Amino acid sequence: PENSFVVFPNPTSDLATLRFSQAGVKSIVIYNALGSRIFYSCTSNDSESFTTAGWDDGVYFITVTNKEGVSTTGKVHILK
Repeated sequence: PENSFVVFPNPTSDLATLRFSQAGVKSIVIYNALGSRIFYSCTSNDSESFTTAGWDDGVYFITVTNKEGVSTTGKVHILK
């Protein structure tokens, strides 16, 4: 099953939203460039917003995993 998402706005300075192509439960994990997990959420919504307040400028990697275990990775750029 397809498990894709878009993140907007990208780049962002304070708030970003993920919109998912697939319904159902999914987990969201965001890592910084050093590989440290800085955000985790589990949702069944078709979108999820998160704040980037306190995050340094740079590229962050987003991994979304659906209930079948299919993962998709994308990026969000933070510019303050």
